[in-house]
Amino acid sequence: MSVMGTRWQGTTALLFCGMGFLSAACSALSGLDDFEIGSGAGAGSVTGTAGSGPGGQGGAGASGGNGGVVVSSGGEGGNGGHGPCQPGTTRSCYTGPTGTEGVGVCRVGVSTCTDERTWGECEGEITPSPELIFNDLDDDCGGTTLVDGDLLVRYLINEAATGLGAGQLFDSASNPMNLALDTGGAALFFTEPSPGQRGLRWPTRATNAMAWAHLTGGKIQQRLGSQKAATLEFVLDVDGTDANMTLFFIGTDALDFSADRLSVRFNELEEPRLYVNGSMVGQLPINMNTTGRSVLQIAIDTTQETASNRRRFYLDGILQEAKGTPPARDTMFDLASSVVFLLGNAGQGLRSPEATLHYAAIYTRALSSLELRNNATALLANDDAP
Repeated sequence: MSVMGTRWQGTTALLFCGMGFLSAACSALSGLDDFEIGSGAGAGSVTGTAGSGPGGQGGAGASGGNGGVVVSSGGEGGNGGHGPCQPGTTRSCYTGPTGTEGVGVCRVGVSTCTDERTWGECEGEITPSPELIFNDLDDDCGGTTLVDGDLLVRYLINEAATGLGAGQLFDSASNPMNLALDTGGAALFFTEPSPGQRGLRWPTRATNAMAWAHLTGGKIQQRLGSQKAATLEFVLDVDGTDANMTLFFIGTDALDFSADRLSVRFNELEEPRLYVNGSMVGQLPINMNTTGRSVLQIAIDTTQETASNRRRFYLDGILQEAKGTPPARDTMFDLASSVVFLLGNAGQGLRSPEATLHYAAIYTRALSSLELRNNATALLANDDAP
């Protein structure tokens, strides 16, 4: 039975004032009412109070004592005009993307005013770089030690230790797509079997319990639709499944596999299967009921010449030999008809596994083997704050 029908409802301007111009005109052009033009005696100062130093040095291009035109943003006595800073002074600086300063390894630097009165390079700053493998640092300053580049959605599933007080799963990626929780008759709740391992528990198979969001027009269709690569990443603990129980689902409420535009279901042997555009394109021949809490990763890249490389299955960061016919080369994800994104169920409903889901994420590219192992290592240690 379909559940979709009821559920988815300073400019810096240069001013040259020669002796033939009126000082008032120069003042009007510059917007500063108290500019002065140096005399032959070389008073050499500009601004609110006259300079008191010995023979003025004049401004840029003028020699001391000969008068010269001095233009400045503020009086500095008899030293003539100056640019935007005082030589030798310093200030904090940061050239990285907005929102990364102070996150992970990213730090501000120091810029020093040069003799030319301009700010020098930002020295000592640390800006985002590709996530280094196995160094336990947040190199890309995304807030975790995981790879954060090309992240589409990420659910840490750490909202609560017990019960259902949170009411939703929060997406920690940009432009978040939070998921509502449908208990399916109290068949869904948070649990924390160990510190750092909070998760969402489906205690019973074949219920309507799920985490879900409407998909039409959202970032998943916009950034993943018509693409040829993605990575699906989960931390889960499976107690038992029946055929077609579903871990992850993007699609429709059709009653056959045409509904599955991109999904991960289990077969009768509790082995995960990958579906793309309604077809099963890969299967991990491992009974997930025997693995305990584990990291399941599926990297998809249909541009690969070698068919087996178009979908790669990893368990705890280790590449596994997969079964099933890989997708045709250059297959694109056809998500145009998809209307819903689900965790722990399918569009048809009654497809929940008996399992705990601790973490879920989607990337818009196929992560490398080293990146996947790095992520798996961090997630196995702590999937709540990796």
